[in-house]
Amino acid sequence: MVDKIDINNRTIRAIEYILDSRPYLSKSALADELGVKPSKFSEILNNRMNAGTDTIAQLCALYSFNTSWLLLGEGPM
Repeated sequence: MVDKIDINNRTIRAIEYILDSRPYLSKSALADELGVKPSKFSEILNNRMNAGTDTIAQLCALYSFNTSWLLLGEGPM
């Protein structure tokens, strides 16, 4: 079963991975790359708002995350 909370938690994990592996990249710059307003991005990172499909699609397209992992929790990140 697909669970929005699990998808959002994996999305946050993916975003944190990007930020940790690219110390030169700010949260606001990443938000801009993903097409998300900084305030909404902050809400997603603080688990107060779920990431939308457009944000998840951009995350996978720009940073090559495994969509099966992100959406279903299957396979490697």
